[in-house]
Amino acid sequence: WQLLVDGVVCQASDEPSVSEASWTFLAQATGCQHQMRVSSVGRPEQQVFLDGNLLEAPPGSLMFTGPGGALLELRRQGHAWALIIDGVSVQEHNARIAATSGAAPRQGAPAPVAGALGAAEAPGASVAAQVATSLPQGVSWDAEERVYKANIRLQGRFKCLGSFATPEEAHERYLQAKSEAEG
Repeated sequence: WQLLVDGVVCQASDEPSVSEASWTFLAQATGCQHQMRVSSVGRPEQQVFLDGNLLEAPPGSLMFTGPGGALLELRRQGHAWALIIDGVSVQEHNARIAATSGAAPRQGAPAPVAGALGAAEAPGASVAAQVATSLPQGVSWDAEERVYKANIRLQGRFKCLGSFATPEEAHERYLQAKSEAEG
């Protein structure tokens, strides 16, 4: 058998067919929630976004420095991609952070964004809170302090811009800092 698309024979490939994946992870020092989204995973045209900010990296890079100096690594596991943080799976990493901080999102608070490839759910989060939500660019949820944090990446380093009661306030502060940085 041969598969033809518009009259052209399609070749079988061992490459994963996933073009985008996302994971939510907790920062070691703060328990603050961050989202990593990757398009064209493992390919030269790959783009990596951390909390909505494009990370500058050589084409096809699979290792990145994350918040707090965490080593973020994209690793192929079978036909899927996994996020490895400081040598452990994102699920194990988040479980360790949650266990040490004892923090869990409150009812109705933003929950981690479900990853396209089975990203970890926040340990201790209620089923209702597990509904996938997305925070605005430059905003993360700090489960320990139960506030929204505005973050920006300047000269290759993440800078916390403050804590806010709503994601809209945090996003406004992010936009202000971005505007100031651009001149």
